[in-house]
Amino acid sequence: MGFAGHQNTLGALILFTVPAPIYLLFQRIRGRDNFIIISIYFLLCTLNFILLILTHSRASILSLAVMLLVLSIKLIKLKTIVILTASLLTVASTLLFIPKGYDVIKKIIFKNETYLGSNRWFLFEDSYRAALKGGIIGIGYGMSEPNIMNNAAGSRFEEGRYVREKGNSILALVEEVGLVGFGLFLSMSGYILWSLSKTFNIHSSKTVILSLTQHIHTINLQSKFLLSVIAALSIHAQFEGWWSGVGSVHLPLFFYSPRTSICKQ
Repeated sequence: MGFAGHQNTLGALILFTVPAPIYLLFQRIRGRDNFIIISIYFLLCTLNFILLILTHSRASILSLAVMLLVLSIKLIKLKTIVILTASLLTVASTLLFIPKGYDVIKKIIFKNETYLGSNRWFLFEDSYRAALKGGIIGIGYGMSEPNIMNNAAGSRFEEGRYVREKGNSILALVEEVGLVGFGLFLSMSGYILWSLSKTFNIHSSKTVILSLTQHIHTINLQSKFLLSVIAALSIHAQFEGWWSGVGSVHLPLFFYSPRTSICKQ
């Protein structure tokens, strides 16, 4: 709490920074680097995972799980995925039989909710009703429908306008910039995903020199990795609503890394 004002903020910071050591770990393993270097990156990733679990930020934990799942499907053989999944299920099942293990898992999943999502469901309901009022062009970027209010922590009046905690990015964009603005946002994201997907099937011919072949393999790894990161961040945005965040740190990072990589390629 001394570093971040809220546990979800810390969870998001970890989610946005942990792809770096994960990528370097995959890169070192593929390059068959020495054991010490691989161990350092593995410990760094493990430390991040532990800190993320301690934040109890369910959106960030779920998003990281999605990233690792997509990355596994793209980079790892099916047999390895089955083994890893079986291992994780075994660990989880074992924790349930450890004293207080069940309580710890239940606290992470439910926090203080009576049922899963009960503390946030009202945000989605309000955002859905507000999105219906957004229509074609919306009510204005960064604006909130003043007739739909809630008592969420982020909801407040600021310089004569009402700011509402929205929870879901898709609904927030439709409310603020309408279906037209939402479509333009998706077109930008779609271009990035299309540009990344083009590199998946790059193959080198027999006449290509070794250095170029290695470069192609690096591009392929980067593209598949960035696809998993974008998938994870997109999932996270549907629980935190930062796609429409004015001055949000998350939004520029969401676009910056993939676009930079595409430009370099």
